[in-house]
Amino acid sequence: MKISAAALLAVAATSVSAYTHSGTVYVYENTLAHPKTTFIKQGSGNQILTDGAACKGAATLPGIKGAIKATFITVDNQWGFNTETHDNEFWMGYVRINGTNKCLSLTKEHGLTAEDCPPLTVEIKVGNKFAWYRDKRGSSMWAYSGDAEADLDKGIIVAGSNLQTTGKALAYSELHDNTEQNVFIGIGGVNMGDTGKSPTGCQ
Repeated sequence: MKISAAALLAVAATSVSAYTHSGTVYVYENTLAHPKTTFIKQGSGNQILTDGAACKGAATLPGIKGAIKATFITVDNQWGFNTETHDNEFWMGYVRINGTNKCLSLTKEHGLTAEDCPPLTVEIKVGNKFAWYRDKRGSSMWAYSGDAEADLDKGIIVAGSNLQTTGKALAYSELHDNTEQNVFIGIGGVNMGDTGKSPTGCQ
């Protein structure tokens, strides 16, 4: 079922605290000097696959034909993310592929996939496989992995082994002690954490 962007935003607006942000989806290595940045595309079934390098030199490239565009939507949750009672540097919500009812999901069992979105009006609770954290200070997003306390450090990221390939699946990884080894998802662009800086090179 196709869903227009206007309808998507109307649904998101049912929550007073809803924030939305749309654009091309980038998967990138969190290192300022030589980021490996990749487009993603939909494969068969629920598959999400790499779609080639998304940067050239110091520039992040605009979305190519077939590259996934999506909208991050904040969703009410049992831990109080998106409210004034919680750490105000992070949001929690879903990543919905534009024009569809599919949301990105990153799990230890299946890696990065896209499946039918849960209702936006239903609170995110322990074990939700569609929830993502988004750092307001930069572009980084990583998946909530079911932790009962929603500890940010217990989320999971995309594994970096297939970055800048075409047609390859993306597995999960635990967060690294060395933050420059982390691979995040960004929507609409790439910048590095609380520096707010754009990449300086493409490896």
